[in-house]
Amino acid sequence: MKTLMQRFSQWFNRRHDRVGRLWESRFKSVLLEGSRETLIKVAAYVDLNAVRAGGTRRS
Repeated sequence: MKTLMQRFSQWFNRRHDRVGRLWESRFKSVLLEGSRETLIKVAAYVDLNAVRAGGTRRS
């Protein structure tokens, strides 16, 4: 995961003419268990979180 994050950061920084870290904390993974509805809600939260933070634009 470390290598993936480093390479993506380097690519992103070159593309957007910037420097510095993109992620401040360590990678964290969590196993989700539950119904299909639970997975849909979590996926929607993750997707909309970036939009609400201004990290992306909805088309």
